[in-house]
Order: sequence, then C-alpha cells, then structure tokens
Amino acid sequence: MAGELIRLSSNDIESINNLDIKSLEAFANKKTVEIITVVSELSDKIKKAQALSKEANDIKTGGIKNFVLLGSQTRKKGDLTARGLTQTNEAVAELARIQQETIRFVCISAKFALCMHKSMAAMMARGFQDRDGYLHTLDDNTRAFAQHILDCAEDFTRQQMAIEEADKKRDQRIEAVSNIVESQKQQLSEKDRLDSEQTAAIEKNKRLIAENTAADKKRDQRIEAVSNIVESQKRQLSEKDRLDSEQTAAIEENKRLIDENTAADEKRDQRIEVLENRVLHNASPSRALVIIALIASVLSLVCSVATLCLILLR
Repeated sequence: MAGELIRLSSNDIESINNLDIKSLEAFANKKTVEIITVVSELSDKIKKAQALSKEANDIKTGGIKNFVLLGSQTRKKGDLTARGLTQTNEAVAELARIQQETIRFVCISAKFALCMHKSMAAMMARGFQDRDGYLHTLDDNTRAFAQHILDCAEDFTRQQMAIEEADKKRDQRIEAVSNIVESQKQQLSEKDRLDSEQTAAIEKNKRLIAENTAADKKRDQRIEAVSNIVESQKRQLSEKDRLDSEQTAAIEENKRLIDENTAADEKRDQRIEVLENRVLHNASPSRALVIIALIASVLSLVCSVATLCLILLR
C-alpha cells in the first residue's frame, strides 16, 4: 500500500520538481500524512503481534498433571508464539521496505527533501490526523521511523547542497572559461578582420606603389624629354645669342664701314667737285661733259663695289 503511494515514474518526478514552493509543500504534507498513517498501522500490527507473543509467554504449562489439558495449553502457546512471530516479522519487513521507499521518495531533490523534513518534523511535534479526521500522536515505533527519515532528509539535503554548491562553482568556472574562450574567439575574429584589412591595405599599397612607380617612370621620361627640350632650347638660345652677337658685331662693323664709306664718299665728292670746277674752268664744254661722264662711271663702280663688300660681310 505504502509502496503504491510513493512509487513514482520519471514523469511524476519531473512534475514534482516543476511545482512552485507552495504546491510542493502541500504535496509533501499530503504524502507525509499517508506515509505516517501506514507506518502507524504497521506499528499497531507489531504491537498486536508482540501482545500475542506476551500472551503465549503467559500460558503456564508446568505443574499440570492432566495430559490432555497440558497438550492443549502447549499447542495454544505454540500457535500464539508462531502467530506473533509471523506477524511481527511481516510487519517489520513491511516497515523496512516502506522506510527504504520513503527515503528514495524524500530524496527526489533537495527542495523536496526540505519540504518533507518540515512536514515530518511538524507531525512529530503535533501528531497527525487520520482519514477520519482524528488526531493521533506518534508512538515510539512511528517516531523512530520519522526520526530516521528526518536524519536521511538532512543528510541528503546537506550532501545535495554541497553538490549544488560544487556544481555552482564548477558552472561559474566553466562560465569564466567560456567567457575567456569567447573573448579569445572575439579577439581572434578581430585579429582576422584586422589581418584581412591589413592584407587588403598592403595589396592596395603595392598596387598604388606599382602605379606610382609606373607614373614616376613616365614622369621621369617626360622630365627627361622636357630637360632635353630645355637643353636643346638652351643650346639654340646660346647659338642664337652667339649669332645675335656676331650679327650685332657685323652690323656695327657695317655701320662703321658705311660711316667710313660715307665720309670717304663725301671727301671724294668734294674732290670730284673740285676737279669738276677745275675741268669746267679749264676745259671746253664737250671735253667737260666727257670728264663728267667718266667721273660718274667711276662713282657708280665705287658704289657697286661697296655694296658688294657689305653683302659679303653679312
């Protein structure tokens, strides 16, 4: 009976663990009453069995001379002793089984063990009501049973709390390690991102450097071409300056020669005029005309020679 009351499936255990504290306490109180009621009934059976054994021990068989009566008393005593022993053994065995089942039932979880401990301790102090509503106090056998359950609940709760504390610390360490691993993963991911960016930047810089190198080469080529042009222009300008200097010198020389020729022409004209005057004064008119024509031819020849010299000098 008690086994059926506290035998639970895995789904039942899961449902119990999901109860809120108020519902869990009500469930624990209900089961405690059912268990203590069965234990009290077993305790009564043990008491009755012990009463049979006491009754058997109280039967006197010594001093009886009637063999018929002696045999009857002996059989009665044996029957009572056997019945008492059998009932006692059955009740004790059932009580032991219920005790083990109850311990397993109480140790579903630390939270449930605390609720069962609280309910069991209250019944030890105040008793319990049976199915008919009568209040019963715990006898020695039931109290010993309840005390053993309390001790087991306390031990289990203490062990479970130690386990939960250890689990909590382990979970904290695991979480700390997980956080470190996650942080390292993020750092590695960030490093990979930076590496990718740096690689892309390096490739871009290499491309820009290659482009700049090509541009520098073209620019150097243009600079060299411009330098060659400038150098050529400088040589041309230097040559032009030289030619300009030579032309300037030639022009100055021509001016000087022209000035000299002009002065010579003036002196010559003056001498010719003097000669003309003399010829005209001393010669006949026809002769004078011939002389004048001859002088004009000479002057024309001199001018042509002067012009030819200027052309050659240039």
